[in-house]
Amino acid sequence: MGGLVALVGTVSFARSDQAYPTSWQRLTEDGDYKAHLAWSPDGSRIVFTRIHEGKMSLWLLHIASRQLTRLTSRDTGPDFDPAWFPDGKRLAYVYDQLQGTDGKLFIYTLDSDGSNPTVLIPNKAFEECPRVSPNGQHLLFVSTRDGNQEIYLADVTGKNIRRLSNHPAPDTHPCWSPDGKRIAFASARSGNWDIWVMNADGSETRRLTDHPALDCWPVWAPDGRRLAFTSNRDGNYEIYLIRPDGTALHNVSHSPAWEHFATWSPDSRRLAFVSTCSGGYDIYVVDCP
Repeated sequence: MGGLVALVGTVSFARSDQAYPTSWQRLTEDGDYKAHLAWSPDGSRIVFTRIHEGKMSLWLLHIASRQLTRLTSRDTGPDFDPAWFPDGKRLAYVYDQLQGTDGKLFIYTLDSDGSNPTVLIPNKAFEECPRVSPNGQHLLFVSTRDGNQEIYLADVTGKNIRRLSNHPAPDTHPCWSPDGKRIAFASARSGNWDIWVMNADGSETRRLTDHPALDCWPVWAPDGRRLAFTSNRDGNYEIYLIRPDGTALHNVSHSPAWEHFATWSPDSRRLAFVSTCSGGYDIYVVDCP
């Protein structure tokens, strides 16, 4: 699963027995490895990648009841990195058909109850990081079909694929602005991983963060006022906030453990993320007023 570990593999998954901050709310307690959180448009669920009993699958967390529901379970390969369609009825995700050393990565869709899995982007190279546009008409994804990780745009049907980024360094982890006019992404084009922003047609690329540490996994708040991202600039992996103009950088997790894979609540007032602060990989929520 080369695409899955492209940046996650650079993170130290050191566990900690540190108690979590009192300002956090803990949503899971099983400790299984978790990644790629995505809060549902109606605010009631979080979909995520989980390794449970040796299988990597998509799971739903029902926030009110804390119930976990498995959405996918294959013997032919893992499913991971889910993203919601804006109506909350479907998900896009990556399926890795195990074959050889890395497998074949496809982008699939399925209904939010786990039914009707359908190929959206057939395997041509590593196809990963699917993100549906706010109006539900387009899909961002990352592919190595032209040699290295680049960002592509397609119709939501998977047709009319066109390349948005074009650089010798890898570009990955795209996310839409709420108005669909801009795209934030992680890129190593500056010599290390930073957060960049470009227009939805790939024009006017500009650097949002500028630090020798690793910055990755940007997620735009639904109200458009802030982005969250992961960085190890303070020595361990934390969740940071920043405004779209590059100001008001703020460490929101402040933990000695490992935090990653942030996702915004629909009202932009809370962030959920994965942390190892209690000894396993669990989901926590923090207020972001």
